[in-house]
Amino acid sequence: MKKLFSIFLLAMVISNNTYADYDYQFLRIACIPEAGFLDISHQFVHNTAIDVPVKNVYQIFEESGFYSPHKLDIKCKFAGGEYRIVATQEEPYSGMCGATPDILLSLYRNEKLMIENVIFGYSCFNNPSVNKIYIHASKNEYPPKEMEVCLSNNSSTEKVKKEECKWFFSNYIESYEKMFPLNSNRLNSYFKPK
Repeated sequence: MKKLFSIFLLAMVISNNTYADYDYQFLRIACIPEAGFLDISHQFVHNTAIDVPVKNVYQIFEESGFYSPHKLDIKCKFAGGEYRIVATQEEPYSGMCGATPDILLSLYRNEKLMIENVIFGYSCFNNPSVNKIYIHASKNEYPPKEMEVCLSNNSSTEKVKKEECKWFFSNYIESYEKMFPLNSNRLNSYFKPK
């Protein structure tokens, strides 16, 4: 019995096939030029929910509007302007939060910066982030006809607002100019207790 247990233990130790649960992170981007509609959101997809070879995951999901955040540079053109979405994400690494590195996102309208290098989606380090961007711009107007930006402080301990979606309309340019261009400093100050 000891010999059988020793063989079993040895087989477990030298086996290099280990499987872990992890999530793929995507930017879900819906660009509908005919409607002047752009929607950007963050999406986790758990590895056990994916039935395709790992090397093809991002390619297959991109066909349905789910984009890899690693080196993204995509344009959405319609009558309300050309929007450019740029995102970067480090490759996973060992160490704290290494399985889900922060996604950094910038958004431009006609090459004018609207959102500058902010964390997009979940932040393992509990940094404030933008979780969703919705834009409706039916004609070439600035600011867009309507825009929604959802912000989160990603904190479970602070007694301040957790998530808030803010709406901006083209006829209220003052509120738009107070918020944009949005960068990490403005985002951090938004969640400081008043």
